[in-house]
Amino acid sequence: NFKPENREALLIHEPARAYSLPQLTRSPYEDAFDEIELLSFSVSFSPFELLKTKYRGSVKTQDLVGLDKQRVRLVGYLISIKHVPIKRGMMNFGTWIDANGDYFDTTHWPDSLDRFPFRGGGCYLLEGRVDVDFGFPSIVVEKMGKLAFIADPRYEDDKDMRTKTTDQLKSDISMTHRAPYPSSHEIGLPRHKMKE
Repeated sequence: NFKPENREALLIHEPARAYSLPQLTRSPYEDAFDEIELLSFSVSFSPFELLKTKYRGSVKTQDLVGLDKQRVRLVGYLISIKHVPIKRGMMNFGTWIDANGDYFDTTHWPDSLDRFPFRGGGCYLLEGRVDVDFGFPSIVVEKMGKLAFIADPRYEDDKDMRTKTTDQLKSDISMTHRAPYPSSHEIGLPRHKMKE
């Protein structure tokens, strides 16, 4: 039944150390970047709240109907792109959401696309002319540029990782695999009514 125990007196009695943990700070944007990484979009913040700039354009989508044939600047979040082959190359149609959550469409002709191509998903500053057909407005884009998001707060010490998450944003891309439609003179248009 012998139980060994420490019977020797300690030479030095040291007090127990009290450790204090550092205060951990957390940015509210960290959840947004986690969501983008996992879901491909943010639930906690709108993409417009994650932009470096506060500029949202000179007009809103709801004002476009009354601005037919006028030049406008608008910030939009890219939803989808449709590629359409034409005689002069490839043109695109874009679907976007503005800062108020309203949808609008854009038209991108080949010469505009060559100078200002799409650079992945995200927010863009669009400049172009409003074209209203049958009461529905569309912007014929002449210039566009992708806007920068704030740096990812999870990687504040690593410059290479600060934009990695937002660089991976994607939009829905629809390809049309067909030959370009023929021009009207190639198929004998316009046709005139036959005389009786």
